[in-house]
Amino acid sequence: MIVKAKWSSSGNILGIAGYEVLMNNVGEKKIINQLQLYSYDGTHIRTLKLVGNMISDFAWEYNDLRVAVTIDSYIYFANVRQEHKWAYFDKTLVYAYSKSSTRNDYSLLFWNVKSNEHHMRFVIFTFLYPCITYILK
Repeated sequence: MIVKAKWSSSGNILGIAGYEVLMNNVGEKKIINQLQLYSYDGTHIRTLKLVGNMISDFAWEYNDLRVAVTIDSYIYFANVRQEHKWAYFDKTLVYAYSKSSTRNDYSLLFWNVKSNEHHMRFVIFTFLYPCITYILK
């Protein structure tokens, strides 16, 4: 049963909170509280299973890195790991991650794994899907 559905602040993740009632072999009911996370295009990201009697609500942190879930008289906090776009070439790892609530503001981190040097650049992309090596030319 769905209790609540909310988009994250940036609109990148949809959280759907609810519970599932299962019956065991003896006929006893077991409630499983869940928070399902989906990307903006409908791809399932992960499921958080939580203990307690009944999930009642959840809320996103302003930058989409954490979510708070209320079950009974408890508040559970969970970190939400985002997927990063990345590439590796010539002993350098490059990855991009969103720094703000808009979808086209990104930071690029260049990390030379041999010398352990790293440099960060702030960029604005209309689309981040082209190959990062093309962007870096």
